[in-house]
Amino acid sequence: MIGGLFLIYGVILTILGITASQKSIDKAAGVNVNLWTGLAMIAVAVLFLIWAFTRPLSKQLEEAEREKAAMRDQAATGDGRFARDGDGTGNGSRDGDRVGARAT
Repeated sequence: MIGGLFLIYGVILTILGITASQKSIDKAAGVNVNLWTGLAMIAVAVLFLIWAFTRPLSKQLEEAEREKAAMRDQAATGDGRFARDGDGTGNGSRDGDRVGARAT
């Protein structure tokens, strides 16, 4: 996603740099800032896109699912970190206790 945005803005700046007048280049101390910035943004976009396509989201989703399953297994074993309280909500209250803004 971000790689695509960098690519779009980089192409726009590169085109503006290629078509820049000598007067606008002279304003920037003789450096064609739009051209160099556009080329740098295109290079960054290529890196982001390579990274995105070589490590697809499906792998990250699979890792997240494994982590969720491990947390569920830890909760089921009752090692204390994920233990439920008396009413089963996990918020620390006992059966019937009301806490927070809606306590009556």
